[in-house]
Amino acid sequence: MSVDMIHPATAKHIAKAEDQALVMVAESPAVYRGATLPYMDSLPSGAIQWVYNILEKKVRPASSISPSSRVNRRDEHCRCCERSSS
Repeated sequence: MSVDMIHPATAKHIAKAEDQALVMVAESPAVYRGATLPYMDSLPSGAIQWVYNILEKKVRPASSISPSSRVNRRDEHCRCCERSSS
């Protein structure tokens, strides 16, 4: 079990920890240009810097899966599954 304590917690921190509905979206190039890209451009630059750091391989978060690794069985340890098993 892993516990992260954040004090003082902001509304943004609390929202991240609350249950959220999962939605899968099939995004076309037109939808990306018309909806996603304008939204991403409207965010403060620091809000998504962590994504660019990962893509540019400046950092490697402990919870990321390398391109060469694979999880073949459900019972293998995978951090992405820890949150959903409640």
